[in-house]
This record gives sequence, structure tokens and C-alpha cells, in this order.
Amino acid sequence: DPARKRLFSDTRRAVEILSRYLGTLRSPAEEPLQVSLQKVLHIFQSELFQALHSTPGMLWGPFLHTPYVLKSDA
Repeated sequence: DPARKRLFSDTRRAVEILSRYLGTLRSPAEEPLQVSLQKVLHIFQSELFQALHSTPGMLWGPFLHTPYVLKSDA
């Protein structure tokens, strides 16, 4: 399936880009960002994410097929 191959390719590319960017963060002020990026990378590389990612419609399907409605308290 070409769409699935592209999704895997895009995910791999995102992980590579985030990893490179993480490597550029050096200052103590950037530590919270480093921690957050490490968490994101850990999720992307987890077995659970990979399993959901490889199941058609499991990971992104609900978001692609469910209309998002903004609700206002007013």
C-alpha cells in the first residue's frame, strides 16, 4: 500500500529530524525542550506506537474520519 509506505517513511523522517535537532540543543535553558523531545522520540520508537502505526486506520483513522468541533463556553 503506497499510502502506508509513505506514512512509515514520513514517520522515520520525523524521527531523524527530531533526533538531529535534539543534538543541537546545548544550553541549560533548552533542557525542558530536550526532555520533551526525548519523550516524543521515545514514543515514536516504542513498540506500541509501531504496532498502532502498522495497523490500518488504528492510529490516525479516528482523527481523519471524526469531525473536530470547537466548543465555546459562551
